[in-house]
Amino acid sequence: MVNKDLKKACKDYDKNVDVAAAITDLNGNLVAAYGTDKGKDAENLATALNQPCSSLKPLSVYAPAIDDGTINWSSRYEDSPYKYVKNLEGVMRPWPSNSSEVYSERYAYIYQAIMESMNTVAVKCLKDYGIEKSISFLEKSFNMRVGPEKTTAKTLGAEEVIGNIALGFLTDGASVVDMAGYYQVFANGGKYEAPLAVLKLCDSSGKTIYERKYSPNQVIKNTTADIMNKMLKEVVNEGGTGEDAKCQSVEVAGKTGTDDNFKNNWFVGVTPEYSCAFWHGLSDKNLAAKIFSSAVDKIYSSKKDYKKNFAFHSNLKKVAYCTESGKQLNPNCTIIRTGYYTFDNVPGLCDRH
Repeated sequence: MVNKDLKKACKDYDKNVDVAAAITDLNGNLVAAYGTDKGKDAENLATALNQPCSSLKPLSVYAPAIDDGTINWSSRYEDSPYKYVKNLEGVMRPWPSNSSEVYSERYAYIYQAIMESMNTVAVKCLKDYGIEKSISFLEKSFNMRVGPEKTTAKTLGAEEVIGNIALGFLTDGASVVDMAGYYQVFANGGKYEAPLAVLKLCDSSGKTIYERKYSPNQVIKNTTADIMNKMLKEVVNEGGTGEDAKCQSVEVAGKTGTDDNFKNNWFVGVTPEYSCAFWHGLSDKNLAAKIFSSAVDKIYSSKKDYKKNFAFHSNLKKVAYCTESGKQLNPNCTIIRTGYYTFDNVPGLCDRH
């Protein structure tokens, strides 16, 4: 039924653009996949490799940086250029650019940077965490295809690949099956198992000759997974880049990804039961969040009994913080928000008021 509903949703969009999608459960079992039918000899779009763009940021930057305490919910980075580089005409230009094509020159919080997909913050945060540390994390945790970035970092310096890792421009790319597998960590407490479609094989007599055994790796702490889940839910709220992915019947969390020319368009997200990745090709805007929402609504409308809300796997501390400092409020602070923190990474008291 999931595969049927996924196909129906994707068919509504793939008349004009190539569409690929994959859905796993939270144990890495591939339950559905789709790719636009382009003929007998066409590439399988569900396993085709494309640059994941900003949908990689939660995996390559924010999750590992939260995991080792480099950042927390209200860590702040200035929304301004990281450096200046020469363009093809030899003119110096600021880098990286944001999708909005402007810099606010103000401090942005981590939850806000994820919600609005700020490239400037992702790059600066990765620099603080460590470019080569991130490459190693992606390779060891997910067996991600980062060989070219690893080689370049060793031979020419890590700065040469900071954009590849922070902004998702991986040389070898990732498939929707890959990305659906990676994102399961944000709904299952930080565990990763590579997606597989074959769960069991029997011979002609019915004897089991192969059966998959679930043996995931704990790639991030369960506290990190729960904090990231809460941040990724902000993406689908009003003002987030993925607000079109919001569903009425079930909680969702996820991240968009788009390149400069709209050749790669992504939304990768999780529900309390599934991890889903959607990609489409050249378009004038990113429709992946809409396709995700359409598919998830169809899937859940066919289900009678299901989990509507995420099950969290850890104890987090909910803290009110001052929006001017990013630190815990004191009685003199006037504008506050709340965030989620591990007990050993709560910001100190505000020192501005």
